[in-house]
Amino acid sequence: MFANDFRHPAYLAKEMTTLDLLSDGRLEVGMGAGWRATDEAQTGMTHDRAGVRIDRMIEGIKVLRGLWGDDAFSLEGNHYTITEMNGMPKPVQAGGPPIIVGGGGKRVLSTAARMADIVGVHPNVVEGVISPEAIKSMSSEATEEKLGWVRDAAGDRFDDIEISILKLVTIVTDGRDAVSEKVGGGMGMDAATILASPTHWWARPNRSSKNSSSNASGGRVPT
Repeated sequence: MFANDFRHPAYLAKEMTTLDLLSDGRLEVGMGAGWRATDEAQTGMTHDRAGVRIDRMIEGIKVLRGLWGDDAFSLEGNHYTITEMNGMPKPVQAGGPPIIVGGGGKRVLSTAARMADIVGVHPNVVEGVISPEAIKSMSSEATEEKLGWVRDAAGDRFDDIEISILKLVTIVTDGRDAVSEKVGGGMGMDAATILASPTHWWARPNRSSKNSSSNASGGRVPT
């Protein structure tokens, strides 16, 4: 996963193609607009408003796709200009590695639905930090709304998209109610909301082989 602003997409395209070749086509490339304000603050960069960062990411994805194609590529955008550049080497995967775009806001998720192969449904971190509002955006209701944005923007290609959901917390426990109270208290959410949220996976240890016949992958059963 790459924050677009930290790398020019033409260089990133070449680097990712090299990894695609070395991995014999097993690469997936995540692209993001960058959300954590401290990343820019600590590196002396400007943390532009979200709309500008998303615009740059969209152009960056176009550059990746173009340079992973068979022919020379040109783009005259507001942020990047590419002139008759034939990206070399060419990737193993036809059209280039699958692109992952994740986010929690409507514009990023709609963009992902139109441009990405894998869409990540995440908390909305528009404030640049994990805030109480970001925590609220991880509820089951908020997640359903986000999936609706993806479905609407994707249209006919929705069935071809892989959906990824950030699992913020994974706990293996026999006492999920008590743990959910503790975790919820630390996040400003009640236990019921925590348990219903698809971003939290609750599982219990499978201690006995007698109970493991339905869990061939071994040892953890979602509850």
